[in-house]
Amino acid sequence: MMTECDQSRGPLLSLVRCRDCLVIRLAVPACIAYAFPSRVKTASRMFRKVMRRHSGVRCPTESALEAYRVNNMPSAELRTMYDRLERTTRNIIYAPLGPKAVEETLEISPAERIRWSKDGRLTTKKSVCSRGRGSFALTLYSAEMIANLKQQSKLLASWRQEDNRKCHPK
Repeated sequence: MMTECDQSRGPLLSLVRCRDCLVIRLAVPACIAYAFPSRVKTASRMFRKVMRRHSGVRCPTESALEAYRVNNMPSAELRTMYDRLERTTRNIIYAPLGPKAVEETLEISPAERIRWSKDGRLTTKKSVCSRGRGSFALTLYSAEMIANLKQQSKLLASWRQEDNRKCHPK
């Protein structure tokens, strides 16, 4: 079953030309908005702040989270602002998740997270951080993958049943 987050990441921002102005819109995939509302709120707040700084005027919108009209902005400045906003928004929305965040989002136990990571059901990204003489490994998870799993509660339930059958055979 292919969900919205399985598809390649499209731009979070869109630039639309209206009659006499340009409108910059912020739109976040529904699966991300459902799984990580605090990230969406942070990205939206940052977007509003930047647009107000650049004299953007808020527009009513149904199809986007936020929309601002920009007038009389040189194209080079507009392109720079747009690219920076897109990059920053993407970094906020799609930042990898640590173990605790995965457990809280999916409402799973640490043991389940570890078991499912070892089985390959939860794919991980390893990031090694060092401090002074010692170093430690921190396991990170894709925000898109976790958002997909958050929407598939039946899949998580089937994983639990499978684990129970393995641990407690009849």
